[in-house]
Amino acid sequence: MRRLRRATVPALLVTTLTTLTTLVPGPAPVLGKLTPVTDADVDCLAQRHLFLKENRSWDLKDRTIGAGQRCRHGWPQVLVMDPIWPGHRLGDVVRLTCPLLVSAIDRYEKQGALRGYNSRVAKDPAWRSQLYASHVAQRDLRQELLSKAPEEEMAKVRKTMGNATVELVMDTGIANMRFDANCSDVKCLHAHVGDELSRGGNAIGRQVLEDLVTAGVEIEGTDQCCDHCNVKMPLSEARWTLQLAKNKLGQRLRRARRREGVLDPPGGPVNQRLPVNQRMPPKNSYFTSR
Repeated sequence: MRRLRRATVPALLVTTLTTLTTLVPGPAPVLGKLTPVTDADVDCLAQRHLFLKENRSWDLKDRTIGAGQRCRHGWPQVLVMDPIWPGHRLGDVVRLTCPLLVSAIDRYEKQGALRGYNSRVAKDPAWRSQLYASHVAQRDLRQELLSKAPEEEMAKVRKTMGNATVELVMDTGIANMRFDANCSDVKCLHAHVGDELSRGGNAIGRQVLEDLVTAGVEIEGTDQCCDHCNVKMPLSEARWTLQLAKNKLGQRLRRARRREGVLDPPGGPVNQRLPVNQRMPPKNSYFTSR
């Protein structure tokens, strides 16, 4: 088996996995690996991970099938969700929610990581086959979940989206991407990490996690990040908070920070640097438990 080649990424070291033999993409079924989402989880997810309006919490609980990996503080880092979204549309199956990981990966992508990964996949058939296999597994997971949906629900989805669009989405992989065996566009590191932390067997997601650890990110949580996830702790008093996020999450985050009176640092909010890794108890180590 060929060793994976390094990709040059500004500011962060990219480690090289010694072998792909232990990273054969896992089977699509993941339900047995998930843990139930509690009411406390829903409060944390709605208020501090996704910043949903209060009247949307019920929707989150109703749509969530279960939580994948949890952090050292016990909060979900990733969710597996019903592919049928409100309004009878098909959406993502896996969602990375951990603010600490979202923040770290945002920063990593801004430093050029996606270009590095795309270059690596384009040049190395071993990585390309891993990307393809992960897409296939995610597609199969979506199709498996939808096969269990009530016929009347799928009929509403087809009426809303149209048969052609439904068939198109049903055949997409990670991050709703259309793919083939020669696909080399990684597209979103968040999605690959979410896949690794839920389904498992995603070589790119696992490599990103190793890259973050090399850069000093405590991927299982820090002593301070728990303040952000504690809904009883005002964000203005938290030792660590999520300050920036992309897309709609970023818009909801800004509204939440204004609502709680959180003052931005001079120069505006920043993607905070995270503490250097501390030694974690073996039972909490992601890499030794997989």
